[in-house]
Amino acid sequence: MSFFIRLIILSTLFFSQVAWACKAPCDQKNPPRSKKPMFAHLDLNSDGVITFDEFIEHKLPRGDHDSIFSHIDQNKDDQITEEEWLSHRPPKRSRAKGNQRQGEGRGGDRR
Repeated sequence: MSFFIRLIILSTLFFSQVAWACKAPCDQKNPPRSKKPMFAHLDLNSDGVITFDEFIEHKLPRGDHDSIFSHIDQNKDDQITEEEWLSHRPPKRSRAKGNQRQGEGRGGDRR
């Protein structure tokens, strides 16, 4: 009988911990990481815009700073506003090898 009481107590403790973990608020010191860094993180002098000098201070996962900056800077005023930052979408990546139809590409004409 004591085995069943222990089992009930342990399962109750376990499930209460699981329920608490699901409802616990996110830790503000370590918020969930998104793919795009926050605007405020890139705006080093907190003036409300990101200049190219501020932009090049950060590493990029791929691509070069100049082309990415000009892609985001929609009105071409050499600064990125928060609205431009939030509304930009990265260009779609092209597939290097998968887009070739049979008979095209390396090796010339295949028949």
